[in-house]
This record gives sequence, C-alpha cells and structure tokens, in this order.
Amino acid sequence: MAPTKDIKKELEALRDSYRRDEVSALIGAGFSKNVCGDYPSWNELLQDMVAELYKFEIESNFKINRNIRRHGYRSFESYEEAKVKEIIEREGYLNIVSKYIERKGCREAIEIYIEDRIPYIDEDKEELVFLKKGVTVGITPETPNFLLLNSPKNGSRSFWS
Repeated sequence: MAPTKDIKKELEALRDSYRRDEVSALIGAGFSKNVCGDYPSWNELLQDMVAELYKFEIESNFKINRNIRRHGYRSFESYEEAKVKEIIEREGYLNIVSKYIERKGCREAIEIYIEDRIPYIDEDKEELVFLKKGVTVGITPETPNFLLLNSPKNGSRSFWS
C-alpha cells in the first residue's frame, strides 16, 4: 500500500504531536539489536531458558538420535542449539515465558532472568555492561541516544530537533 501523504508532512505532524506530549513510543522487539549487536535477539535471550525448561526432552532426544545416528551433529552443544530453536518455533515466545514463570513460581523470576541477560548502564564508569557476556562498552558522544534513555544521570532527553 502506497503512502497517501508526503512522508515529510507525516514526520512533521508526528514531531508536533510529540512536542505536545501526545505521543508514546512503543519500540518493538529487535530495535535494540539493530542498533547495538551486543543485545540478544529473542532466540538468544530464551536460549538458556529453553535449555533449562526442556532439558529432559533435549537430552533424551539427543541420546536416541545418537544411538541410531540420525542427526549429523558433532556435539551435544550443536544439537542443543538446533533443538532449542525448534522448540522456540514450536512453542512460541509467550508460552515459553509463561511456562518459565509457572515453573519458578513467581513473576519476578522472569524479570531477574532478563535483567541478567541485557545490558545496564554503569553511570560511574559510563559504560554499558553486559553481565552474561562479560562485555563492557564505553559511552561516548557517538553512543546512540536510545541507549542513554535509562540513565537517570542524563535526565530527560529530547531527541527531536
């Protein structure tokens, strides 16, 4: 479907609505990953969760398939990675997360799981810290603005000119 109006006019109208505090931004999954490749994709984020939740299924299928030499995987790790992708496809993200919360017995478990796997801003060192990967990324003037949104040190920021 072709746009019905000039895109410049649409963007100007959006900017004007933003200035009147009439806009909320809903950023979809994958936005962070596109800007900073160190963020996990949904599959990467759920890898450990699926491996834990479906451990018996993954291990027993590996043993069965290993005995009859059906799969061409050289290691359990490569088999597990492929099986996790298959399970995510089969079960869906929301069902997996719901099952994880049910298994752990409280909603906070998913919050802790996610917080352990996404970066946070260390304001003293001015770095993004990725605990799971053991990676830090210095914050510089070139750091994308969206990464600074969660930093109370920087206060409220406007990204419209």
